[in-house]
Amino acid sequence: MKPARFAAVAAIALMGALAGCTSTTGNDETFMLAYIEGIDVGNANVVVPETAVAGEPFQVEMTTIWNNGCMRKGKLEVSTDPEWVFITPYDILGEVTAGCSGGVTKFVHTSMVTFNSPGTAHVYIQGRSPDNEEVLTLDYEVVVQ
Repeated sequence: MKPARFAAVAAIALMGALAGCTSTTGNDETFMLAYIEGIDVGNANVVVPETAVAGEPFQVEMTTIWNNGCMRKGKLEVSTDPEWVFITPYDILGEVTAGCSGGVTKFVHTSMVTFNSPGTAHVYIQGRSPDNEEVLTLDYEVVVQ
């Protein structure tokens, strides 16, 4: 669905990837409003169902993208109302050092959403464009049955 646009080996590999970052615990880290993959070209990597059943949870998914190996998956900020949910993904920037890789890093953020009443509801997702830093809000309409 296209949105309307409003303005053990794994652990070792992870430790190696984070070795160039000076912290993984938070003292010198910053939560950053995430870049949503594809948001700048009208093809955001976001999954929201077109329909839902009243009272039953459904999953919303968005992929964030960074050109910085010192990023870590952050949190989602979620605000709700009976007829809408507003979701903002954040990722964590560690102190950038010479050891940080320059490769593309992607994170999949998910949130469970429930609308309790039949009708039209909206899932709003806010993120930044990787192209020009513009903050955009996407509006996905969900028909709740």
